[in-house]
Amino acid sequence: MLDGTLRLRIVNVWGEFINERVDVFMRHQTLADDPSFRGLDAAQFIEIKGLNQTPQGLYRLEIDAPSYQPVSQFVNIDSPGPTEKTLTLPVDHNKVIGVDFPQFQS
Repeated sequence: MLDGTLRLRIVNVWGEFINERVDVFMRHQTLADDPSFRGLDAAQFIEIKGLNQTPQGLYRLEIDAPSYQPVSQFVNIDSPGPTEKTLTLPVDHNKVIGVDFPQFQS
């Protein structure tokens, strides 16, 4: 049954929502179900519906954002209610153009 829901919170290393659009790629680990979603607003919770749920709810989840390193992990979509997941994206060091360091005494 495709009634599962994944509720994503995508944050930076300070726990704040990132203010970018992200691509979400999912790959079911048993069935032929590979949904992908492009250009989702990560400045708020992202809700993805229509997923397989437990006991057939295991997906590999990959998040790709322009200024951050891609992150991938496994997620099992629960049957009762939405599955909530928070993912922390590390900054892509190749895209950093400047840094504002505090004074040494601070």
